[in-house]
Amino acid sequence: MKKNKKDIIIFIIIFIFTLIMFIPFLQKHYATDSYNILSIGYKEYAMKYSLNDGRVFMALIGLIAYYLKIPLDIYILTLTVLALFTSCICVMCLKKYILKIKESTNLITEVFVVVISYFTIFNFMYIENMLFVECFVMSLS
Repeated sequence: MKKNKKDIIIFIIIFIFTLIMFIPFLQKHYATDSYNILSIGYKEYAMKYSLNDGRVFMALIGLIAYYLKIPLDIYILTLTVLALFTSCICVMCLKKYILKIKESTNLITEVFVVVISYFTIFNFMYIENMLFVECFVMSLS
């Protein structure tokens, strides 16, 4: 139980750090897909682009946003925060996997593994993916 509590604390610290680092992404960011959604609407974009490209989950999310009449700003913000949340879970899973292979009781080693796991998940290509509306679906994959 103590180990789970420690992992939850580490996760919360990582998530808060990530939210602080991604403040520019949380303050209205638009990629070409965002402008397409803005110009043609959620339903048309989901049908014309997402389904034609084989992005079924993104089409479902877009259709849900259409029927719930979610504003585009809230839609993008929600998907970005969900992407960051799932990415932080991935950091914790990678940390757990590495420590399973190389068990260590040393705090410095564990911190080092957390940092390495964080930079493995949040690499420069992954950060670029956060610009797109599909960031949540990409983070799940």
